[in-house]
Amino acid sequence: MIFSHTALIPIITFGLGTWQVQRLDRKTKMIARFEDRLIRPPLPLPPRIDPDAIYEFDFRRVYATGHYRHDKEMLVGPRMNEGEDGFLVVTPLERG
Repeated sequence: MIFSHTALIPIITFGLGTWQVQRLDRKTKMIARFEDRLIRPPLPLPPRIDPDAIYEFDFRRVYATGHYRHDKEMLVGPRMNEGEDGFLVVTPLERG
């Protein structure tokens, strides 16, 4: 009984090691894809985004024009920043 349990240790260890190598490969490819998207020039944000095309905007820089609606600002928090209490200020952009 003890021998059968000890024999499983190298098999499980090999399986976990193989899984980690495959995971590393996937993560390395994903990071390379995101880094490539971050260095590309920004895209204009379309007026309407097709839900099927959202994948194309993952980690892409975009730009939009409009004016900030300070009358509709929201405070999100409380939040800590370098040991200081505060809030995140969210200001909507009205495109136009």
